[in-house]
Amino acid sequence: MISAKEIYAFIGKIIADDIQDEWQQAILNVERLEDSVGCDGYYTNETGDKTDLELEAEGFDLQFSSRIQALYSITTSEESNRWNRLRYTLYANNSFEVDFIWDEDFAEEMAYINSTTQVPEPQRANGLDFLKQRQLERKTRHLYDTLALALLRNAPTSGSPWQQLVLTLTQPPLHYEAHTERTPAPRAPVQRQALLLLGEHEAVEALVELTEKGDHLGWERAQVVVQPTGAYRFSFEWAGAPAYKLPRHYHRDGQATPPESPA
Repeated sequence: MISAKEIYAFIGKIIADDIQDEWQQAILNVERLEDSVGCDGYYTNETGDKTDLELEAEGFDLQFSSRIQALYSITTSEESNRWNRLRYTLYANNSFEVDFIWDEDFAEEMAYINSTTQVPEPQRANGLDFLKQRQLERKTRHLYDTLALALLRNAPTSGSPWQQLVLTLTQPPLHYEAHTERTPAPRAPVQRQALLLLGEHEAVEALVELTEKGDHLGWERAQVVVQPTGAYRFSFEWAGAPAYKLPRHYHRDGQATPPESPA
């Protein structure tokens, strides 16, 4: 039986053989179903420019699919450690990383497609669109909570109580800054203090990605305001909105659970 080590070496070789230029890193994204395997990928050069992988070697599809299915059997046991996506990252020094991913949205979409083979069009396609929109809304809510929690985790723990945490985003290019607002004494002016944020950059980039995919309206400036209770508001500003007969300003509200204070 073929081993996982041999499969990893096979994947690395087909990627390296496909690249004819100078390169630094290559990423192959794989989707796995019970009866099929799909993939796409790209490689980058020293300046970060991306070029798509072609992967057109003779017999590639059959060999690749059989090995991915074998790898799934090796890495899972009795439905534990399930995955339906795999990301293989190869570096120019021949080192590599493999990430196994369970994508619930992808699983939902495939389950819908497989269970609606008798549903006529366009009803079937409309149902899939509705499912994807619901998934995007779920991702967006999770993203909002992630950003709010990133602010709450870095809220000041000393000094006078803070009133709100503020994160401001502008694009393009993506830039963000944050501060706290607090009133040290009655009727005293609000004091702003710079806030060091940890771990929220990925969430900010994800927000931009969701915007590009259409879950949000466009925006050039966004502001997140979080209250001590965890209540938050995302406010967006889009100068180009009137051209599409859309509002220039819009907002989304939510509630995050503040992290517990250390004992």
